[in-house]
Amino acid sequence: MSGQDSVKRAAGLLVIECKNSNANGDPDVGGGPRVRYDEISLISDVSVKRKLRNMILDRGEYYKVLVKSLGLDGDRFQILEDPSRDKPAIHELIHSKGVDAFHDRYWDARVFGNTFLEENKTAKSRGAASKIHIRTGPVVFAWGESIAPVIVDTQTCTNMSGVQEGKDCGMAPDRAQQVKHAIYAMPFYIDPFLADKTCCSAQDIEVLMRLIPHIYSSCRCTTRPEVQLLHAYYFETVSKFGGHEMDLVKSLRPVKKDVSNPSSSSDEYSFPGFDNPTFKKYANLVGTTMDLMDVDIES
Repeated sequence: MSGQDSVKRAAGLLVIECKNSNANGDPDVGGGPRVRYDEISLISDVSVKRKLRNMILDRGEYYKVLVKSLGLDGDRFQILEDPSRDKPAIHELIHSKGVDAFHDRYWDARVFGNTFLEENKTAKSRGAASKIHIRTGPVVFAWGESIAPVIVDTQTCTNMSGVQEGKDCGMAPDRAQQVKHAIYAMPFYIDPFLADKTCCSAQDIEVLMRLIPHIYSSCRCTTRPEVQLLHAYYFETVSKFGGHEMDLVKSLRPVKKDVSNPSSSSDEYSFPGFDNPTFKKYANLVGTTMDLMDVDIES
């Protein structure tokens, strides 16, 4: 089962809280939090998709629960964006069995798409590349933005066991770079027409929906000890062609009375949810609505 007949057109919004943590490091600033010119903090789509991939790639408890509850075929739930992948073997799979066999093997290629370039053997022009293996997946995450400006706190860490020869202690200046507090909003969209191009099935989307609530709780670490998903709003449209998804997603954004100043607590925000004027206005266009935080991964 795959394609537009099984995957519903849908959209949603992840509401993420960050407290004294670095939700997404920026390599251009030494791994410190991503902060825009206007002091709005960002979380990349890549960082969220990496966490989702890892829950399957690790073959740990999250994956085992899904295998049991959904009857997953492990051969079809491999991860293309695996640091240890055998690229020549993937090329051979595509050449010998075709693109559909490639998609059938890799869950993330079906859901998020891929940019696995192949040399065009029949191209006449020098350096030409085939586009046949470049696919945009049905699921797209936008970058998450903080609702208000943020304060980045920088601290020096010490190490009582020296790491340099002849030193019995050490310091790491500016080692800890943390956002004091922020609420982020990250939209996502699901296009059923693109699902057909990557052989994405309703089961693939179900796996995604069950993993989303655990993207941060599954990988706490020193740099992000207090990052949590507060809400994962999800809604389907009645028509497969959709309608007003961006307006509906925007209406789910948390609201802060004073957006010019940083926050210190989630108590400074209100969370409209689905009970807001925009959803009432377009009620005839919207089908199923839910907060994925209420979904049991084992059900």
